[in-house]
Amino acid sequence: MPDGPINTEGLPAIRAGSARVEITPPLGTALAGYFSPRVSEGVISELMAKAVVVGEGEGRVAIVACDLITMTAEVSGPAREKIERETGIRGNRVLICSTHTHTGPELRPNRPIKRNEEWFATLPGLIADAAIAAAGKQRASAN
Repeated sequence: MPDGPINTEGLPAIRAGSARVEITPPLGTALAGYFSPRVSEGVISELMAKAVVVGEGEGRVAIVACDLITMTAEVSGPAREKIERETGIRGNRVLICSTHTHTGPELRPNRPIKRNEEWFATLPGLIADAAIAAAGKQRASAN
């Protein structure tokens, strides 16, 4: 690594934007990650969907990291569709992943820990909203 600043003169600018959206389910929601039932009784730290969008035109990509135990196609598919519809970023250029927290809600159906269906129905839209907001905040880097 160089000791001083890196010379970026003459390099192209990079367009990037970031945003986050809270995805915390309501209190009383069953929590995943353990073998015995637990429900949320309070919030120490909100669960977030954190997004970054980088690039321009057809080359743009979106990455969304969600504070959840896992990610499923049942969630990511509709989120990708909304992101593509509202930003033009193709769904196959959108990565949606989880941070694997054991203090978040269950996403998988038919598990011993029941998921909160009402909250679950809103989740793809919330995740997409983070990427849409990040795309709307894209700015060019300063060289």
